[in-house]
Amino acid sequence: MSIQTATILNTLYSCSKVYMSFYSLTSEGKIHEGHYTLKKKLIERQSNESDTLVVWDVDNNCWHDIRVSTINYWIGLPDE
Repeated sequence: MSIQTATILNTLYSCSKVYMSFYSLTSEGKIHEGHYTLKKKLIERQSNESDTLVVWDVDNNCWHDIRVSTINYWIGLPDE
């Protein structure tokens, strides 16, 4: 899809926590926030061409799918 997708994926695969903020697809104007990762997760490498990312929600211990176009902010947090 874009350089943004590749950058987000690289961050998710290399950091134990990535803070992400993204818009809800079901509730107009609602913003979701949380910590997500793909580091050390047994999941096939996702394509840089994908418009949707499957990510592990660190705070709630579950998988989520996030549309790349809804992400408005992300930052990889250094491992402690």
